Amino acid sequence: MFSQALDVLKKDFHFQVFREAIFLWIANHLPRLHTADALRALVLKLAGMQIQYPVQIWAPVEMRPIGAAGNVTIGRDTFINSHARFAARPPATITIGKSVYIGPRCSFETIHHALVADAQGHRVAEPRSVVVEDQVWLGAGVTILPGVT
Repeated sequence: MFSQALDVLKKDFHFQVFREAIFLWIANHLPRLHTADALRALVLKLAGMQIQYPVQIWAPVEMRPIGAAGNVTIGRDTFINSHARFAARPPATITIGKSVYIGPRCSFETIHHALVADAQGHRVAEPRSVVVEDQVWLGAGVTILPGVT
């Protein structure tokens, strides 16, 4: 039990994970101002996201698992409304094209689980990348599932 807790702590204090958690927190706590919306993209880039300027991103942004920000690419002239969720489980990636408009509460999910359990009774996780091509508009509450382009 103690060794499992220690393994979790080691993951949390890995430099990339710690850096991402700090910058994600900062990005999500910037005030709702036009300047802060532009600055948020820079802070998310410091967290590890691959962002081409200019973009506008409203807070909050959720990243799962923590440490996977480097698996997210956002193209220029993209607008992301509030409460976006990026679940970019490695090795899968999330690629958002250029001039994409994303409504509030949209989710990008790269993981699903097998329908049949393995010998230990677990459903094996199967990561698949997500691609949103250029000039796409996603309305409020859209969920993009694993493997979708």
